Amino acid sequence: MNDSQLNHLDLYRLPWTLSDNAISWLEPIAMCNLSCDGCYRENEKKSHLPIEEVKHHLDVFQKLRNSDCISIAGGDPLLYPEIVEIVTDIKNRGLKPIIKSLVLLESWLN
Repeated sequence: MNDSQLNHLDLYRLPWTLSDNAISWLEPIAMCNLSCDGCYRENEKKSHLPIEEVKHHLDVFQKLRNSDCISIAGGDPLLYPEIVEIVTDIKNRGLKPIIKSLVLLESWLN
């Protein structure tokens, strides 16, 4: 192949295995502002993981997986008390944080 020719396989990756997946899924909390019938998670108050356990999960992701970013979900991750610390830690690891949130305030629900 000519060196000046672009190899299309270098432009993307196909994450088909557990160890090589572009996104790792982190769920630090199961609490949410809603209780949707179709949700896969039970809405559990006071369900947040200790920050040390969350960081351990991140260590395991980095050790065992080839991820580009961490998807932070749950319940609603914005209800997690140390969400800013988690996002900062993910960025400091050179990964991209993605927050999956409903961003609903209780006042909207009444």
